[in-house]
Amino acid sequence: MNSNTLLKLSLSFSLIGLLLVFFITQHTTQLNYNPRTNQLNREVKLRGRVVKYLDKGSYAYLTLEHLTQTEVVLFKDKQLSIAENSFVIVTGIIDNHNGKEQLIAYRLSIE
Repeated sequence: MNSNTLLKLSLSFSLIGLLLVFFITQHTTQLNYNPRTNQLNREVKLRGRVVKYLDKGSYAYLTLEHLTQTEVVLFKDKQLSIAENSFVIVTGIIDNHNGKEQLIAYRLSIE
């Protein structure tokens, strides 16, 4: 194979790869939580500072400071060590409980 053929081949594979990445990311993006918009029953991602942490055994309540204070409910299967004033990233679904929005988390990572 000559260098022109290899160059054309590599450019076409690069273009195909970029298009695949573009289409995949269009279907897997998550919204950042904004309490000013209606996001009920939507998957969101939230980064915030832990203001309050209350462990109840199989679940935990967190209050995160983001744009405003947001309540998070986390159902857990193992013991977590989350300190107040630490930063976490939470992914979950927005739910309405007693007229208040709260985030039902299914993924949490500590920064």
